[in-house]
Amino acid sequence: MLTIFIMLAISVTCAALGPVVQAKGMVALGAHDDWLSLETFRYFGRALTTPTVIVGTLLHAVAFFLNLALLARAPVSFIVPLTAMEYIVGVMLARMILGEIVEPMRWAGVGVIAIGVLMMSMTWKPD
Repeated sequence: MLTIFIMLAISVTCAALGPVVQAKGMVALGAHDDWLSLETFRYFGRALTTPTVIVGTLLHAVAFFLNLALLARAPVSFIVPLTAMEYIVGVMLARMILGEIVEPMRWAGVGVIAIGVLMMSMTWKPD
C-alpha cells in the first residue's frame, strides 16, 4: 500500500507541475490570436521547441505512465478520485511558482477537494 501512495504522490506532483512549467514557457512565448493564418503553425512550432514546454510535457508523460502502473495495482474507483490531489497541488504551485493570486473562494474549493481526497484515501483496503 505504501508503494501505491508513493507512486500516487509522484504522479500527482508531475501532473500538477507539468502545466505550471508549460505556462511559464507559454507566457514567455506570448499569446497568439490569429488562428486563421499560417503563423499558427509557426507559433506551435516555437511552443514545441520551448524548453519549459518540453519539460512540462515530459512531466505529464511521467504522470500518465505512473497512472497506468497504479491502475494495475488498485481499483479505478480508488485511484482516479485520489488523483484529484493534482488540483490541490496545482493551485499551490501556481501560487508559489507563477505568483498567481488565488482568491479565497478558490482556496475553499481546494479545501473541499482535500476533504474528499482524505475520505477516499481511507476507503480502500488491499486484498
